[in-house]
Amino acid sequence: MHTKINSHFVSLVLVQYSWLNSYFKFFIVRDPFERLISAFKDKFVKNPRFEPWYKHNIAPAIIRKYRKNHHDDSESVGLQFEDFVRYLGDKSGRQRLDMQFGDHIIHWLTYAELCAPCDISYNVVGHHETLEHDAPYILKAAGIADLVSYPNIPPGITHYNRTKVERYFTGISQRDVRRLYARYQGDFSLFDYRRPAFLLD
Repeated sequence: MHTKINSHFVSLVLVQYSWLNSYFKFFIVRDPFERLISAFKDKFVKNPRFEPWYKHNIAPAIIRKYRKNHHDDSESVGLQFEDFVRYLGDKSGRQRLDMQFGDHIIHWLTYAELCAPCDISYNVVGHHETLEHDAPYILKAAGIADLVSYPNIPPGITHYNRTKVERYFTGISQRDVRRLYARYQGDFSLFDYRRPAFLLD
C-alpha cells in the first residue's frame, strides 16, 4: 500500500514539474502595504455575504488577541486596520491563528509564501501599478491576445496611492509598522518597491 501511494505521489510530482516547465507562468504583484489595505477592505469592510467567515470567525479572533483594552462590546465595532496590522506583524503569536484560519490567510501571505518566485521560473511578473500596460503584454506573450482581451483600465486608476496608504496607517504605532514591514520586506525588495520611509522613519 505504501509503495503504491509513494509511487503515485512521485508520479504526481513529476507531472507537476512537467507542467511548471511547459506552461506559460505569470503573476501580478502590488505594493505590499497597498495590497494589505485592499485585502482588509475586501474581506473585513465590504465583507460580501458569501464570505461571512472573515467577519464572524477571523475578525473576532484577531480582535480578542490584538485589540488594546479589548472587551466584548468592542467586537461589534468590527475589525480595525490597526488590529489587522498588529496580527500580521506578530511573527510568533500569529501562527496559531493562521492554523485556525486555514486557507483564508491566502489573501495576506507574502508573495514568497504564496507564489514561490525563487523556486518557479515565471515567464512574466507584472505589476498592479502598470497593469494597463502589463496585461496586454502578458496576453501577447502567452500567445492568446487574439482569443482574450483584458477589460479597459482607466489611466492611472491602478497607480500607487500614497495618500491612501498614509490615511490607513494614521495612528498606528511605528513599532507595529516596523514589525509589519519586517514581514513583507522581502516583497518590497524582490519586486523593486520603494521602502515606505514616510511610515518607518
